[in-house]
Formats: sequence, structure tokens, C-alpha cells
Amino acid sequence: MRFATAVRSASWPRDRWGTGPARSLLLAISLSVLGALALPSPAAAASAPPPNGPVVPVYGQQWQPWGPEDLGTSTSTIAADGCALTASAMLLEAYGVSTNPGALNQWLIANGGYVSQDLLVWGAVAQYAQSQGVKVSYTGWEADSVPLIESSLAAGNPVIAQVTLDGNMHFVLITGLGPGGALWINDPWYGDHTTFQARYGNPATEIQSIRLYSGPAAQGAQLTSVTDGSPATVSSAAGSLGTDTNGAALLLLPYTTPTSSWTQGSPVAVSSWSPTQISFTVPAGTGPGYVVVETSFGDPNFWFPYTPQGSEPVSVSSLSPASGPAAGGTVVTISGSGFVVPAAVVFGSQPASSVQVVSTAEIQATAPAGAGPESVTVTDWLGAASSPSPFAYPLSDPPGALTALPPARICDTRPGNPSQLSGAAAQCGGRTLQQGVPLQVQVAGLGGVPQSGASAALLNVTVTDPTTSGYLTVYPAGEPAPLSSNLDFSQGETVANLAEVGLGAQGAVDVVTNAAAADVVIDVQGYVAAPTVTGLGLYQPLPLPTRVCDTRLGQPANQCTGKTLGPDGTLQIQLTGLAGVPQGATAVAANVTVTDTTQASYLTVYTGGTMPTASNLNWTPGATVANLVVAPLSSQGSFTVFNQSGSADVVVDVVGYYTAAGGSGTEFNALTTPTRVCDTRAGQPANQCTGKTLAAGSSITVQVAGLAGVPQTAAAVVVNITATDTTSPSYLTVYPGGTLPLASSLNWTAGETVPNLVVATLSSTGSITVYNDQGSMDLVVDVLGWYS
Repeated sequence: MRFATAVRSASWPRDRWGTGPARSLLLAISLSVLGALALPSPAAAASAPPPNGPVVPVYGQQWQPWGPEDLGTSTSTIAADGCALTASAMLLEAYGVSTNPGALNQWLIANGGYVSQDLLVWGAVAQYAQSQGVKVSYTGWEADSVPLIESSLAAGNPVIAQVTLDGNMHFVLITGLGPGGALWINDPWYGDHTTFQARYGNPATEIQSIRLYSGPAAQGAQLTSVTDGSPATVSSAAGSLGTDTNGAALLLLPYTTPTSSWTQGSPVAVSSWSPTQISFTVPAGTGPGYVVVETSFGDPNFWFPYTPQGSEPVSVSSLSPASGPAAGGTVVTISGSGFVVPAAVVFGSQPASSVQVVSTAEIQATAPAGAGPESVTVTDWLGAASSPSPFAYPLSDPPGALTALPPARICDTRPGNPSQLSGAAAQCGGRTLQQGVPLQVQVAGLGGVPQSGASAALLNVTVTDPTTSGYLTVYPAGEPAPLSSNLDFSQGETVANLAEVGLGAQGAVDVVTNAAAADVVIDVQGYVAAPTVTGLGLYQPLPLPTRVCDTRLGQPANQCTGKTLGPDGTLQIQLTGLAGVPQGATAVAANVTVTDTTQASYLTVYTGGTMPTASNLNWTPGATVANLVVAPLSSQGSFTVFNQSGSADVVVDVVGYYTAAGGSGTEFNALTTPTRVCDTRAGQPANQCTGKTLAAGSSITVQVAGLAGVPQTAAAVVVNITATDTTSPSYLTVYPGGTLPLASSLNWTAGETVPNLVVATLSSTGSITVYNDQGSMDLVVDVLGWYS
């Protein structure tokens, strides 16, 4: 978004929600998502202080009576688009200003608080407070800064934060800092109180911007004491509780009663009610829940969670199961005590993808993606507790250097042995893949891969003759099949893609498809093992992908201009001395693309001499197809490409190179299980890219370091990039950010779902940028490993 300087304090207050059934449940309270806090009993207060920050009542933008009102002077409603307005009303309550979204909306309409009908002017919120005799100042619109948020909370100032919810802009109010760095929020859409981490993930990456205010930091209304069966009070120094006239009521709402409206709580008898204090008696046998203060029309409604005196802090005793795949998705039973409605369950630093409190002694949480052992921590208002032993994700394979090999075929499932393989390489003959049935393929000991010591292999995998559309996944033998794919294909299509994958038991990989049946051909191109010679086979990523060959006319002049490949045509391409690849480099990683193709054919990349029985790309007439190639170089620093039939233009973009003995660079670390870190499609598991479909000429930045076990020290990452839901022919470019290079990583025609392996150089912050040229498309990114 871009705003004129004159309205820099204005922002979109909208959520842009759809109107489906999921959005029609007003104020739905579900134990799996609520993450409600429980106020500490007086006995616990000394050892477990409440979160640092002001006490703020909760408002929902959809609540009556203001929900149906027009937002500003537009035809949109507060219920649909009033998240910024509702967050602002809650913020004002923290400073002792008695208001609600409806009252604030009317004042803003009358006093120039909106531009363009319903864009909130943030400074006007402070002007409203001043009109009510409370000195509140708007101090600025800032980029995300967790330290700035924490210092503001410590000073008693809540913070309005911009986030993304279901792919739409949304605003929440950050109200406190809890144990373990948990940021407590009031969420206008849900009308509840939870932690940022439980609902939105890592604040450092999921907060887009913040709005800062300062003021008297007067505490809002609060529940001062709760003892089962004994007197209790709700007090407000600001005198904002109203009186028990005109339908006002005090309600109890149990944690364990999902409801579509807080008004379904049980009425509680009140002994006295004034603007500053409400006195009542907690009914005997009352369990943990909420006290709801429903004041007269036009006055605020307060919602306070509580636990009876003597409620115990959480403790965690065990996890079952105690391990799961790196891709996440394992439902873990957390046993312990003191579970009411925990605000957050995190595995290491990543929130569980779902949380359900079964009882005070059991929680069901779905593990997120991870790598290595991660502690599991349960946090609620009374404190935090971690599991006595970690949840075990598979570790990555040992790091190693790459040995690039002349391509060699080690598997062909087609009947009749069309590749004329013999010995152990004939292992797959006649073993056409069947839906859901893994095929184990031996790699170690074949095609130049040593019998032992290899931790990963470079495999060019080709699917052919599939009887239905589907996808194929390659992963270490013996591991669970991951939530990722290496190839996507249509019925009858022949498609190839490179896989850099860890080796499982006895040096093998498993291959599985969801198609009814399909044949697969696998060519080895290299392996990863501990260096045998110092500095040999280390990887050096280039700062940007760089084009070194393009046979098409009309493109920038280069060594390949006009050298279109004919049938049985070959072309020698020089690599060293270009694009930063030094003399002596042993191999390169390059994206090879064919275009302007006239017949069905294939292309083979090799190092001169006898052409091997292998292929790198396959295509049908008219197709533009790309594939990553890791190719050894000749003594002159070149490789050769061969085209079988028809004519085709060839484009080569280099992304990095591998060193000779004595060189310096990075080693490859293969994940035991490929892990998904980005999926822009709606309806998929929530992630950093949810709902961020790429339009024409747009790009997205995807954080990789810090996810899927990739360390901050990684220099490059090996990812499988998939384009789907494509609306027009286009291409993707994957690069570290900054200036868009003249290079491509993936090409497709309208309607295709196409994957490609990419060795992507990471930015200084550990991210990659993905650019889409034409039409719209959804992006999926699966991490297979990294170089560091």
C-alpha cells in the first residue's frame, strides 16, 4: 500500500473477509483456538506475576450493538472491517477512556477521523482521548520491532499491530508480555484474549507494522479476587463500569462451554454495582471461566478470565509419541496437570498447529515442522512448563562435499528394459509404481556412488506413462513419506526433475506416487560425503543467478547466440571464466531451460566424450521446460548438451559452482525428511505464505533460515519450487533479493502444475525472493537441505 504524505497516519482498517459460513459464527469460542488466560489466584500471585502490561477489556468487532453499524461513511460494517477501530477502542480503555467501537466510530465520523470513507486516521484516536479529558499521544507508525513492543508494554502502553489473517490485513492489540516472551493480544475478529505466538506465530516475522501510543497507563477494570463460593469484586479506577440499570448484567461463562455468544453465560447475583466497583459472590462449585460485565446500552462490555483460588500452575510430565517426522503433523498427547486453556503450546520456537485441552491432565497438540530435538512448552497465565524430555525430529544427515558424476541410470521401471540396464542397475525392471506403494531404490554402490559413506545423492528423476495425473515424492528409505512432492504431472506426460535427497537405510531412497500407476527412470548425477581431499567439492553460491548461454536470436549476445540445437545436435558451453565461476571449478549448479521445441525429445548434459544413457529434460512439442543440473566440468571448464529430436533453443543460468582441492566453500546438509515452508494456497495448513498468491510482476520474500532446521549461518538452500493454479504462461525467478536478475528458475504454460529443484543463494537475513512474471499463480516451497 502507498499513501500520500498528507495521510501518513491513515491505514486500512479492513479485514477483507469473505461471507462464507466460517465467518458467520460471531464470537465463536473454541478450546482449540481460544488460548484464554487464567487470572492467578491471590495465593499464586507472588510467585507467578501477571504479564507485564496494562489490563485491557476485550471487544469483538462483531459484537452487538456496534457490529452492524456502518464503518465510517462507507457501506462496510464494523463487524466486517472494523478491526483497527476495535483495537483502538480497546487501547483507549487501557488509558481509562470509557468507550466502545460504536461510540468511537461515531466520534471519528463527526471529527474527521476517517479518510476515503473508512480509512482510520490513527492520530484521531488520541484526539478522541483528549476530548474525554485523558492525555493520550499518538507517537508513530513503525516497522515491526519486538524490542520496541516490549519497552512500550513495560511503560504501560499497549501496541496496535498489523498482521495477516487468512490472507487479509488485520489489526490486533498487544496488551502484555508473558512467560517465555509470549505476547498477549486482544483479537478483534475473534473477540478473545490469547497469545500472538499461539495464533499468528513468530512476532519477528508475522507482524508487518505497529502503531504506538503513550498515555497515563491507567489500569482498566480488573477482577481483584476470586475464591470459589466467596465474595469477589470487579473494580475500575476509571469509573467505566456503568450501573446495573437498563439491562446491565453480570454473567459467568465457563471455559468448557463453546458458545456462539458471550451473552449465553449464566447470570450472577450482584450485591452492589457502581461505576468503579461491582461486588458479587462466586457460586459454589464454579470452575475456571470468564466473568462478563454486560453494561447498559452504549457502555463498554468487559470480559475477564479467572481461575478459583488454589488453581495450580501448569506442569508437563510426558509426551506421546515422543518423536515425529520433520514435516510436522504428529498429534502429540501432552500429559501433566493444571491444564485449563493454555495460551500457547510451542515446539522449540514454533507454535503447535492446533491445540485442544482434553482435561486438566491432557492436551492434544499437533506438532509443527522441525528438525532435531525440541522442548515442548505449555504456557498459560499462571506460568510456563516444559516437557522433561524433548520431542525428537529427525536430524539432518552429516554435512559433506559434493562429488559430481557423469550421469548414470540406476533405475527404470518400464517393462522390457528399454534402457538396457544390467546387473544391480536393473533393479527396477518391470516394477511400475502403484498408487501409494513405495518403491525402494538402491543408490549406494551404483553409478559411481560409493557403497558406504554417502549421506545424500543427486538424482534426476523422470516420470513417464502415468495413467492418471498426480505427483511423485522421493525421500530417504525407511522414513515416513513427507508432505512434499518432487514432480507433478498430467496423465500420459513425461516429466523430469532433479532431487538432492538424503539416503536412508543401506543407502537407498523410497519413491511413491499418488497416481494410479506410473513408470519412473532415475539417473545418478552425484553424491554427498565427508570430504576426502581438503577443499574438494565445496559449494560456492553466486550472488545472483547469471545467464551464460541463450541460443535464441534477439537476446543479449552471448557464446550461444543463434546456435539452436537440431536433431542429434550437440553444443559445448563454456562455464569457467564466466559469471564468477573460476578456472579449476570441478562442477556447476545451473538451471537449464529448453524452449521453441518442435518435436517431443529429451536433452542430456554431460562432459563430452561418449554420451551416457541418461536424460536431464523431457518435453512435448511447443513446451518450455526447465530443470536444475549439477554437471561436472571438463578440463577446459565446459559441459556439452545433446538434443535428440526436432529443434530446440537452450538457455543456461548458473547459480553456483563446486571447488577444486584446496578451495573454500560450504558443505551440504540433507534433511532426513523434506519440509514445507511456504504454500500460498488458501485451505492448506497455515504458514508464512498462506493466501499470498502471486500476481503478474509481483514477488514474495520467503524466510528459510530458522525454519525446517536450516540454521542462520546457511549460505544457500536446496528447495523444490512448485508453481500451481497458473493462469497464463510465465516463469519464476528465485534470487536473494535486490535487483531482479536476467534468469529463470521455472517455466510453465497456463493451467500447469510444475516443480523444479533450485539451489538458492540466501539473503543476509536468510530469505529468498520469488518473482512471477505473468498471470497469477500459487507457490509451494519444500526444503530438502542447505549449504553452510
